[in-house]
Amino acid sequence: IAVGGFMFLKIGNQNADFRFKKDHFKLKIPIIGPLTQKTILATTIRTMSMLLSAGISLVDALKIVSSVAANEPFRQAYLKISERVQKGFSIANSFEETAIFPVIVNQMVATGEATGKLDSVLLRVSDYFSAEAEQSVKTLTSAIEPLIMIMLGLGVGFLVIAVLMPIYNLTSSM
Repeated sequence: IAVGGFMFLKIGNQNADFRFKKDHFKLKIPIIGPLTQKTILATTIRTMSMLLSAGISLVDALKIVSSVAANEPFRQAYLKISERVQKGFSIANSFEETAIFPVIVNQMVATGEATGKLDSVLLRVSDYFSAEAEQSVKTLTSAIEPLIMIMLGLGVGFLVIAVLMPIYNLTSSM
């Protein structure tokens, strides 16, 4: 089953539609989805900020960021934004057009576009999402910690019973 599942994913990842559905499903998973989204946003927005501050054009930066995004819906969204910006639409309008980005990203991009300091605003947004992702990981680990303790307790209890039962049976049969 494991080998079959691995081969299914390996072959399926060659299809763009399968990758899109798989990555979209990953974003819908209750605890892991928001964490994945925050991590992707932090890395892609930070990369775009660095590219813009290095003097790379916005369209080229968006294309590069689309290749950095490790998620197909985000990759397609960045490519769509790149095409719209190349056609003359505003950056903020293009970000709003794709419904995958949170409202704070849309508002901060609009602010950065209006002030002309898009790279510094994007750096602040990426710092925000990095902090949010870090906080989500801390919350997740603190929520999992009691479950790990229970599992360890059950394992130790099982080992104690497995060792003591034969000794008890030996002493009771004599």
